[in-house]
Order: sequence, then structure tokens, then C-alpha cells
Amino acid sequence: MIRSSKIWIVPLAIAGVIASYSQGHAAQDTTAGTAVAAADFIFSGTLLKAHAATIDLDDASDCAVVRVDRIIVGGEAVGPLAGRAITVRLRESDRARDGERRVYFTKGWHWGEDIGVIELNSITAPTGPELRRMQSDIERQRQQQSDRELTERLRTAELVVMGRVISVRRAEVPPLPTEHDPNWQEAVIEVRSVLRGGQPGARVTILFPGTDDPMWRAAPKFRRGTEGIWLLRPLDFEGKRLPRLAAPYPADFRPPSDEARIRRLLPK
Repeated sequence: MIRSSKIWIVPLAIAGVIASYSQGHAAQDTTAGTAVAAADFIFSGTLLKAHAATIDLDDASDCAVVRVDRIIVGGEAVGPLAGRAITVRLRESDRARDGERRVYFTKGWHWGEDIGVIELNSITAPTGPELRRMQSDIERQRQQQSDRELTERLRTAELVVMGRVISVRRAEVPPLPTEHDPNWQEAVIEVRSVLRGGQPGARVTILFPGTDDPMWRAAPKFRRGTEGIWLLRPLDFEGKRLPRLAAPYPADFRPPSDEARIRRLLPK
């Protein structure tokens, strides 16, 4: 039984295996490509104590306490973990040895006063320049995967505009008899530049959900003064096409600083 802990999710997109590294580690790295693609948190760490945990668990036999020596992939949320001892739920706990240094490919598990992650795979940690090269390769492949995903979002968008929200109001869309009603809002965007699609005029009005219901929590929310780039598309909801375009997914709203990248990735 697990006590007083919170679910931790750090979304990250990572693709492919680090080919230049794994060629010399094929025996232990046969599934690392999948693990790299699925991992939220990748770090080099030292196993301090096998069959143990920093989290209050009834059974820690498949866990180990691992010190985070170097964060390879993570983001701001995991920055404070550098140098800390955390719990790793291991794939093969019987092979764990105190003092061994490995690169762990993990998913979030528990976040609270103590941290727990789930090992997807791990490899013997390289040292010095090889570890830095490995990190560089992962970052490059993450960027390539991110570019592929953004290219697909751009390809399927009906209209891509850059601008600023000048007003927000409740949309005249009938509410639904459900606890997950999106509470549709309209945002009026003053268009500065059309990056894809027909010229909509000086302004375009879009829909976005105004609720914080868990079903809609990840959807971008807008307010007067919001600036950015919108990847707009038709949206069907409850079997009906909404009357205006929307940017319903986090990837459909980008900061103004992404303009050059988006122009580079736009389908020719």
C-alpha cells in the first residue's frame, strides 16, 4: 500500500534510440529505443541501496534507492532532483547491485516529499565525453521528434495565424447536460500574420473551453492580451461540428518565438 503521495506526470516527447551510442551496447540496449521514446525522465544515477525505497511502501523488494547524478531529460519539474536520492521501481530488481552507475529511462510514478519513478529500461552509464555525447544525441532526437509532431499539426490545420486576443466572451453554444460541459468561450484574435490557410480578415473568432474540468484541463485557455500562434482546425463535439475553428490541444497554441520554426516546418 502506498501512502501520502501524488501522481506525477511530466509530459515529454522523445523518439528513437541513440544509434551512435547503442551500436557498442547492443546486448544490453535491445529495447532502449522504445524506452527512450516513452520516458518522461532520463538520468544517470548511482544505486545506493537495492530492495529499498524512500517512499513509504509495504513492499519495496522491487525498488531501489538511487541518487540522481545527472539529469539527461526532464524539464523544470525535475531540476530540483539533481543530487537527491529517489525511489526507482526496477524492471529486474534481482540484478540490482549497490554502487552501480546506470542511465535510467523512467516514467513518473509518485511525487510528494519523496519521489518515485518507474524504470522502463536502463543501461550502464558511460562517463565523461561519452555521457555528454549521449545527452546531446537524445536532445537532438527529441527535437527531431518534436518537429515531426509539429509538422503533422501544421499539415492538418485549416488556418494558422499569429496575433493577439483582443476580447473574450461566452460563446452562444448551448450547454450540455453533463458534468463535463466545456463552457465554450469565444476569443477574438487580432490577426497580425496568416501563416497557413486563406486570409480570414483582420480578426478571427475561435472557440475554447472555459472549464477547468479534468476532461478539458489540458486545452489551451485564452484571455485578453494573450499573444501567440494558433493552429486552428474544425472540431466535432458530441457528434456535431462546432460553429467556429478551435485550437483544442496544447500543441495547437505556440508562443510568438516559434514563428521562425513554424515557417520552416510549414508544408510546402
